Amino acid sequence: MFHETIYIYFNIHILGGSNMAKNILFRQALQTILVKKGTRTKKALLKHTKNAMDINKNLLFTLLENNKNTEYGQKYNFKDIHTIEEYKKNVPLTDYEDYKEYTKRMYFNKETNILTSDTVLHYNLSSATTGEMKYIPFHRFFFQKKYNQCIFIHNNYITRTYG
Repeated sequence: MFHETIYIYFNIHILGGSNMAKNILFRQALQTILVKKGTRTKKALLKHTKNAMDINKNLLFTLLENNKNTEYGQKYNFKDIHTIEEYKKNVPLTDYEDYKEYTKRMYFNKETNILTSDTVLHYNLSSATTGEMKYIPFHRFFFQKKYNQCIFIHNNYITRTYG
């Protein structure tokens, strides 16, 4: 990344040129950076898919541990879940209706430690095409661990397909 940043700086600020030329150089350099980062992220993702069950199991137990003291975690006894079978036995299949009142409390009342122990950074609001608007919380764990990987893979795909 450092070398690409120097390349951008050198071409734009040292060589100068018209604004149009600077914009073209900047776009080309940015595309190069995104493709490289996306390629590395894609390789990591492909490596992880070889042992996806272990990765998902670790993620599940990390989330259970991190959220065992939340209202939702206490309701479903997260602290005593140590196997996938115990998880299936204790935690029912759900849909948005099961979370609606929790997310409303989190969104409108700014209540914490309800569904997640982590800080909610953002709420996605649905367009309410099916009736009532939905409030989907995105927390720090999601952004730090997953969101950036998805964005770089997406950018890599877009750049290679349409760039």
